[in-house]
Amino acid sequence: EKHTFPSSADMIYLFNLPCDTLQQITICSCRLLEGTNGPVPEATHSNSGLKRLVLSDCPLNGRVDVHAAICSILEHNETLEVLSLSQNCLVDEDMVQLIPRLTTHPTLKQMNLSFNRLGNEFISEFCCSLTKASTRNQCHLEKISLRPNLWSRKVEKVALLEVMQVNTSITYLDSLVGLDRKITEKLRYYCWINRAGRKLTKNPLAEPSANMTGTTAVSLGLW
Repeated sequence: EKHTFPSSADMIYLFNLPCDTLQQITICSCRLLEGTNGPVPEATHSNSGLKRLVLSDCPLNGRVDVHAAICSILEHNETLEVLSLSQNCLVDEDMVQLIPRLTTHPTLKQMNLSFNRLGNEFISEFCCSLTKASTRNQCHLEKISLRPNLWSRKVEKVALLEVMQVNTSITYLDSLVGLDRKITEKLRYYCWINRAGRKLTKNPLAEPSANMTGTTAVSLGLW
């Protein structure tokens, strides 16, 4: 059920095998996605049961059409629950067009974009799309890991507050670490409400109770 690929040759071999029982693929530190018709998009057609895909430390910026490849994954696989693209040197231009698919995918629950080179344009557009998806009940993301990246903390905190005021699914944000205390308490309060699954009125001025402490943590590396 789990395969780790030391080389792209091993990855391509498995991706070309028809399989509907493979649930998890982890690909680390290899050359990857060399074109729009490369092995990863094809895998999503044959592996219809894929739930977890980790592509880490496979530099994707500037060498390949990342947008086309990941879009194919999100379009053709309706069972994916976890997507990690950490440590891939991704920049805004690589990811911006993917944002609507990431924020509205029907089964995607966990997403990791940490340790990339994403900037203010990405975090602003990503949070705007999350807000729209949340108001339409189209967002199913529960756990989001975004740091470290290159956007400013000021842009980040404003964007995240707008999202969490309307979102009802997100229970974990690694971005809580490092923000000023007042912003951290507000975001932690929203995550707590969503985690508790209660139909409470979201009050950004409410003080979190003692049992909310420790509900978030930093996510480092792969999940």
